[in-house]
Amino acid sequence: MKRKKLLIKIMIPAAVLLIVSLTILIFSEPYNERYNKRKQTKMNAHLDTVITNGQAFLKQIADKLTARGINDEDINYLQSEISREHQYGNKAKKYLWLINTDENKLLFGVPEAAFNKLDMAYTRYQDIIKKDNHYKSRNDFFLKLIDKYQDIDFSAFESSKPPIVDSYYYERRNINWRFYDAERNRRFFWEPKTILLSTYYLNESGERKGTLYLKIDDSVHRDLYYIGSGYNRGIYTVLFPLSVFLMVLTAVTLWFLLPTWVYLDARQREVANPGLWAFLSLITVIFGWIIYMITRPTEMKVMTCPGCDRELNNGSRYCPHCGFDLSTLVCPQCQYAIKPEWSFCPNCRKELGTEEEQVAIEGTTE
Repeated sequence: MKRKKLLIKIMIPAAVLLIVSLTILIFSEPYNERYNKRKQTKMNAHLDTVITNGQAFLKQIADKLTARGINDEDINYLQSEISREHQYGNKAKKYLWLINTDENKLLFGVPEAAFNKLDMAYTRYQDIIKKDNHYKSRNDFFLKLIDKYQDIDFSAFESSKPPIVDSYYYERRNINWRFYDAERNRRFFWEPKTILLSTYYLNESGERKGTLYLKIDDSVHRDLYYIGSGYNRGIYTVLFPLSVFLMVLTAVTLWFLLPTWVYLDARQREVANPGLWAFLSLITVIFGWIIYMITRPTEMKVMTCPGCDRELNNGSRYCPHCGFDLSTLVCPQCQYAIKPEWSFCPNCRKELGTEEEQVAIEGTTE
């Protein structure tokens, strides 16, 4: 039947696409694991470099302060160097400050504009800050917010009413400085990295006079801190979702076409309850089809034309639909439709020979 052939023509490419999609998805997991390992190795190597260079820089400043004390010349030089580094788009940003631990007082901060903004804000809003109890001290305020000083608009919090802290779009417009939480504010697959280093500031007598802090904002290298999987990188951004889509599409297609084929085949073989077999194939997918293929009759109850696959009537020498020569499919004596594997005609009991013999008989009768 033409409908069965059409179904088979659709089912074969659908099955091939399903196998290809499953293969891609199976092999994507090892790819993702290798990607994550390479990413972790590269990130760790970069972090080691940043931390090593930061510690060396911090020790150099601490040693200079111990030897020469806090003087305007050194502070101005640091302001110039660090401000210059902030102008580069491909370098991590440094924030350096010295806190008098006894008085919780900022002795100096670089860059100056950033620390002046936060220092004045803490002084102005310290009643609100102490009431919130989110920042333990002035220094804790610097530790958590100094690298975000450009994004904070303190004027939006003149009101004592607590801001909305669960709105992503609100936080995008205005950093929620009162309850800022780095972990909660991780978005999508990126985690801009900051490194915090510190060392004691000692005077010439070796007495501890404060703590020197260095915070490095390395978000410029955020690709190295990508926390998503390999499925969202490179060619897999297209290949992985496409494979999932094709797998679902082909699986659903086969799920409905297979019961349809079972129904048509069961009717062609005059199997009892073809609809039941089709329903069984639908709800059990491949298992119902396997059971049907094992239990179905081996012979067709209806003769079909090899040329057009349409049903034939007994006694036809030519197909009434397409004109196909059926001489090898009918009895040479009574023209009854026969099958090649039969030895006798079921209509006239004529012994059936080879194809050459049948042709010879047909030639003599003519």
